[in-house]
Amino acid sequence: MTSIRHPLAFSLPLLLAALPSGASGQDLGSERPSIALRRTPVVEVVERARPAVVSIDCNVGGTWSAFATPVSGTGAVLFEQGIIVTNYHVIAPNNRIAERIEVRFDASDDDRVYLGRVISSLRQEDLALVKIDGDHPFPTIEMSDDAPILGETVVAIGNAVGLSHTVSSGIISGLHRNLSMPGSGLHFKSLIQTDAAINEGNSGGPLLDITGKLVGINTAVTRNAENIGYAIPVARVKSVLEEHLLDPSQARSYLGMELDESSFRITKVLPGGPADLAGLAVGDRVLSISGQAVTDGEAYRLMRLSITPGIEVKIEVERDGARREVSLPAWNLFAGTIHRTLGVTVQPVFLGRWRERYLQLASVDPEGPAGRIGLQPGDVLAAMKPARSRFPARFERAEDLAFLLATLKSGDQVDIEVFRDDDGDGVFERNAEVSELYSGTLEIR
Repeated sequence: MTSIRHPLAFSLPLLLAALPSGASGQDLGSERPSIALRRTPVVEVVERARPAVVSIDCNVGGTWSAFATPVSGTGAVLFEQGIIVTNYHVIAPNNRIAERIEVRFDASDDDRVYLGRVISSLRQEDLALVKIDGDHPFPTIEMSDDAPILGETVVAIGNAVGLSHTVSSGIISGLHRNLSMPGSGLHFKSLIQTDAAINEGNSGGPLLDITGKLVGINTAVTRNAENIGYAIPVARVKSVLEEHLLDPSQARSYLGMELDESSFRITKVLPGGPADLAGLAVGDRVLSISGQAVTDGEAYRLMRLSITPGIEVKIEVERDGARREVSLPAWNLFAGTIHRTLGVTVQPVFLGRWRERYLQLASVDPEGPAGRIGLQPGDVLAAMKPARSRFPARFERAEDLAFLLATLKSGDQVDIEVFRDDDGDGVFERNAEVSELYSGTLEIR
């Protein structure tokens, strides 16, 4: 994967436009001496970074009721498309990704409330990316390329104990700290230690050096000590972004195709998937997604991760020198996992006297794993047992089937049983005279 091209620092006109009205029109060089003395490097860091710091409010229950679990945290906008980095534990209380995420900037910069959606996450590193949509580029924080220095001045901005955009400053008081989080099973290595005040709600927020660049993501505090907080170093954040969070394979939508990020040409189209149904083919060169030009690998990754399952996506491609635009539905990951691994799509069906729920094959790719052993549309999945499992499993929901398939790897063998209504009477016979239960073994794609 190509390395991340980090956003440029704010230009002076953008900085001035982002300041409150009382300061935006000032000529800093002509300030009164008393004001100039008060404008310390810390103040300048805050003015520079604040427009790109957000407060994040999450709710596991999806509504703001007394029975829901509200969690507050902080985030930093890294990409102008509205992609925010924060802690995993902010957007996934109790390891369950929040159903509703509200994102707010400082009201003096932007008083709108944005609905965020998680586009990628990695629990082991306690990092996640949240996407918000707007009608303009969002201000960003630049990530530092330099190693942190013990004793250097740092600034934290965050949603401390619910008080949004609270500022604290201090120094880097320790480096390469290892920390275990009780009850979570998480172990962090080589964290930054700081005495800048870090409180609940600061999680996911930026730790900034005196130039206003990101040096860490605040993630933890020591409750039995004062003035000891910890941040994930920016070098680790960059590594997780490149290796995981910005990888198109982490996208929450499924298009049924693969792309070469150097040429932007489609290298694989899975039969019966969204791309195939829309008429895309191997060799097509992707020019734009949802009206945004694909100019480099980073642009493609950001656009790919931002696609929401269930929506129609417009993709412009070049084929044999001619341009064409297609519209295809983005499937969710459950449908995508089932199609990618088995070559089928499924739908719920209710059978028997007690109307028990099963999964029925809605479509089957004849050349896919299921098609190669003779499965057909209309077959009802009775049971499935991976070779390494002792007991077969029955599935009532596509999600359950997808979760099992996600634990398998290409080449794994799976025993499968299906009901097939051979005589068309709407009843699946299974007796001594006739059986409409079929079994076989397929290999995961």
